[in-house]
Amino acid sequence: MTKMEATALDALNCPLGGVNLIEASAGTGKTWTIAALFARLLLEDSDGQPPPTIDRLLVVTYTKAATAELRERLRRRLGEMLAALEDKAGGDDFLRALAARFPAGAARELARQRLAAAIAGFDAAAIYTIHGFCQRVLTDAAFESGQTFQAELMEDDAGRLVEIVDDFWRRRIVSKPLLAQVLVEQRATPEQWLAEIRPYLSKPYLNLQAPDAAGLEAAQRLAQSRWQALAAEPELAEEGLRLFAGHDGYKGNVYSAAILERAAAALRGWLAQPDGLPELDSDSRKTLDKLRPEALAKGMKKDCAPPAHPLFERVDAWLAAWDGYMAQVANSLAGLKLELIAWADEELARRRGVERSRSFDDLLTDLGAALAHPDSGPLLAAQVARSFSAALIDEFQDTDPTQYAIFRRCFVEQARPVFLVGDPKQAIYSFRGADIFAYLAARGDAERHYTLDTNRRSDAPLVSTVNALFGRELPFLIEGIAYQPVAAQPSSGGRLEVEDDRAPFNAQWLAAGDKALSKEAAEEAAAVACANEIARLLSLAVADRASIVKGDARRRLKGGDIAVLVATHKQGDRIRLALRERGVASVALTQESVFASVEAGEMLALLHAWAEPASESRLRLALATELGGLDAAELKARLEDEASWEAELLRNAGDHQRWREHGFMAAWRHYFAREQLAARLLPLPDGERRLTNLGHLAELIQQESESRQGMAPLLAWFAARVADPPRGEEAVLRLESDAALVKIVTVHTSKGLQYPVVFCPFLWHGALERRGASFWSYHRGDAPWLAPDVVANEGVRLAARSEMLAEKLRLLYVALTRAQYRQYLGWGWVKDMQTAALSWLLHAPGAADLAALEQLKLDGPEVEGQLRAFAAGRGGAMAVLADEGWHALAAAEAAERRYAARPFARKLYTPWKIASFTSLTHAAGGHLAEAPDHDREPRPEPASPTEAPARDRFSFPRGAKAGICLHEIFERISFGADPAAIREAVATALARHGFGEEWLDAGCELIVSTLEAELAPGARLREVADGKRLIELEFTLPVTRLDVAALIAALQDPAHGLAEPLRQAAAGLDFAAVQGFLKGFIDLVCEMGGRFYLIDYKSNHLGGEFGDYRGDSLAAAVAREHYYLQYLIYLVALRRYLRARGVDWDSRFGGVRYLFLRGMGAEGGGGIWADAPCAALLDALDGLLGGH
Repeated sequence: MTKMEATALDALNCPLGGVNLIEASAGTGKTWTIAALFARLLLEDSDGQPPPTIDRLLVVTYTKAATAELRERLRRRLGEMLAALEDKAGGDDFLRALAARFPAGAARELARQRLAAAIAGFDAAAIYTIHGFCQRVLTDAAFESGQTFQAELMEDDAGRLVEIVDDFWRRRIVSKPLLAQVLVEQRATPEQWLAEIRPYLSKPYLNLQAPDAAGLEAAQRLAQSRWQALAAEPELAEEGLRLFAGHDGYKGNVYSAAILERAAAALRGWLAQPDGLPELDSDSRKTLDKLRPEALAKGMKKDCAPPAHPLFERVDAWLAAWDGYMAQVANSLAGLKLELIAWADEELARRRGVERSRSFDDLLTDLGAALAHPDSGPLLAAQVARSFSAALIDEFQDTDPTQYAIFRRCFVEQARPVFLVGDPKQAIYSFRGADIFAYLAARGDAERHYTLDTNRRSDAPLVSTVNALFGRELPFLIEGIAYQPVAAQPSSGGRLEVEDDRAPFNAQWLAAGDKALSKEAAEEAAAVACANEIARLLSLAVADRASIVKGDARRRLKGGDIAVLVATHKQGDRIRLALRERGVASVALTQESVFASVEAGEMLALLHAWAEPASESRLRLALATELGGLDAAELKARLEDEASWEAELLRNAGDHQRWREHGFMAAWRHYFAREQLAARLLPLPDGERRLTNLGHLAELIQQESESRQGMAPLLAWFAARVADPPRGEEAVLRLESDAALVKIVTVHTSKGLQYPVVFCPFLWHGALERRGASFWSYHRGDAPWLAPDVVANEGVRLAARSEMLAEKLRLLYVALTRAQYRQYLGWGWVKDMQTAALSWLLHAPGAADLAALEQLKLDGPEVEGQLRAFAAGRGGAMAVLADEGWHALAAAEAAERRYAARPFARKLYTPWKIASFTSLTHAAGGHLAEAPDHDREPRPEPASPTEAPARDRFSFPRGAKAGICLHEIFERISFGADPAAIREAVATALARHGFGEEWLDAGCELIVSTLEAELAPGARLREVADGKRLIELEFTLPVTRLDVAALIAALQDPAHGLAEPLRQAAAGLDFAAVQGFLKGFIDLVCEMGGRFYLIDYKSNHLGGEFGDYRGDSLAAAVAREHYYLQYLIYLVALRRYLRARGVDWDSRFGGVRYLFLRGMGAEGGGGIWADAPCAALLDALDGLLGGH
């Protein structure tokens, strides 16, 4: 059909039959028009037939949110129409004119009855998303569509797709070593392939441009023959390599001795395996390049001839053939990705059939396939046409070939009235599958073509400026999308009054020097200029010099009246930080899913740390987040303080244990309270948003934990959600307080919305391709095509990039039509800005296509001159602004918002808890020792830089990590193992804990000297069999009430025999009374010579000589660290344990041995603290635990 001229729509008088295309422009009242047509279709007879009931008038739009909003608008409009029919006051000109068509009497009463029935039955109104419409048809006409009568609708196919892609890899890739090697080098994974192909699934209309993989075998044979020609004469090769190594004309920086040796060694290594074709990795390939004649010639000193030998020619021929072979391998991989698209579609369909389930994509493809069936398709289309008398399709510019084929068969071909309502200038959702070319093709079916030509959103200066910008030929690059100038007739009745010299439309000039700004510098400059201007406006508002006026009502401009439009989350974060520095609160509405929020990434880091308590790197990453609450200096200090870092490790281990034993929510609530997240985050400008997101995420994780048992499956699910955030029910929760904050919004999210003041700081960005993209999507004629990168020629790339520019022009149009009263944009001379959408409009009036635009040479004065010339042509509507420097929000406004509860400083007493030796002696939290206790000691002083680093037992690394490492060795070895086995165990443990091989000798000495030391006459650990020891004996003692005063009294009682230094130390104990349990782990209980000993390993550093680990030094350490209380608690537990097993304690208990490892092995028994507390003391302590 030839293209017809569009006419302005008269919604009151236009015909209600046929196929009608209504092309709106931004702000021209598209929803109002749909409501007007909806009312007319419900009230007016057509071709002698009565109007349809409300359940037979189909309205389709594209999102759940839009459907809910449209449903409410239509319901309200019908109520207003009913009031007009009843001659009540109010209503607009349209309603009054439509009511006048029904004269008083029978006609008016019939119209009123029809409308009242429609309102009463509005819950049955056929207002759907496109997927909802397809689901209804497939359900109501299951027989005609050939579909199952009951199919479960699955919202998420992610799990199935992962399984399908993994299966494809196992079948097609893992079995082929070369392909697997290439993918390993590319760091490719099944998950990465899935992310690449997912946008192209469930698109049966997509044409795939397959690469030519037929030459793979021929290329392999050629590479093999070239290699055989080289490998067949090893003597010739060796002769050439000697010549290569002995030549003296090389440039030293190109052919160093190491490079010569590496290249020769690489070739010799492959020649040693002459039978098979070498599978070169990228490093080997690069190294061998040094043997090619061209490389040799470039690596020579001036006037020096390169070495010449047949070897180099044969290497060159082999490597050239290898490169050709690898190109064919790349083609094969690309072909496999295309094959994976078809495989995934087929396999998904097969699995859903078995499971009797259906996804959202299936709703479209299944209905499209059913309608296309040559036999049952016409019957199904007729059934749909009988169900719906007319259709109103909203947001039609976002259609695709499958969607339009459905509407065409059900309505156009069935001669049902159809109104296709959309705006091709706002077709910006190609990443969701929308296809502007499908829209343009569908335009040919329209019998009538209308436009909406009056903007009711924006003030006249803004509308006229946009009209001028898009006034060039091919404003949207694509033939068929024209720009229809619109008039301005804003319906808000408001105006912005600001005491400043700004114009309605303002360009903020980003000054550059002699060179174009880099993209990073331009982003920073644009964010600064934007934030300064917002702070200036809000400061004027505080002084009552910036207001929005409607009639007699006047209110100050507020943050919620301002929107900053961005393209990426990174840009949004930059704006948010710039605003925060100036005291301006903002809310980022840049993501649809809470899994895409900053808080999701931080919670993922925290959960990784919980799941892997032995990984210090995981914990460091978690502490670096806002959840951790540490700045860089605080984190560094904590890492360098061994005691502080050990406390962090133990807290994290406790969180791990709590998650494992009590579930995620228990662990999260404990962490939330312990870290005082509410108190820390709420005072931040976006604190309420952060807390809301965290609470939302915690709820979603808890819900998922009910079906995914265990940490690993739940964490894998959460990590997948964060990596690929879904849309839908996990959308970010909106807060009432968001309305008062500056809004940071993506251009995509802003579509359909309006704001009094809008900033677009980043329109200069000119990138037209994604780095590392695997596919190029483009159209050939009206048909959509997908080409892998390896087969995309310049024509394909130009077509794809042209479509990207065309969509960026549509995004630009959306961005510049959101403002009601004032618009700002950032512009300047920026690297690669010639391919920005605004450059097409401002700086390239004569360019006919992208190729011409890319040839554009721009400099700073030219860009600024053309911008100022355009602004001057707009009269007072537009101005170019220079940055006026720093502006911050007035202190009064900041103070007005900054409320916080007074911090609760008093320590809460919680008597019931699980306590431990550590919590009793170091004022720690109740769960601190739910993991084995290890040594704590101060951070060592750094050695003098002039001293040679020692590698002996005294300089062995200190602190928690070293203690854990040594404990692990004692736990894993057999005490009687031979020296070689012990050395191997020490080496393994050191490597696992991050200690270098230089500590191996010292580590072995610490272990062996401890095993050989005499702990009692004739008793050594070396002689303890594996079956005679209990390792890390865990105990939990019930505590009725343990009071610190009573404990001190028992310890200081001379009758109980505790050594004097220990009695004095006991006076320093201070803890709240304990009710609940005492928990701990005993390093070792072993039997030697028929007696039981309690052993504890201590790696504490007491000095650099054996004398520092004797007598008084050991007593001081035991007193200082309250180790006496530790082994007394252990002994109470051990005595109960042995007595319960019939062991006579008094005759079989050998004593306590605390082994200070660094002092073990000295003559005279150094390093051993021995004690045998009396039964009276143990009885007293046992009684205290029982509350006696």
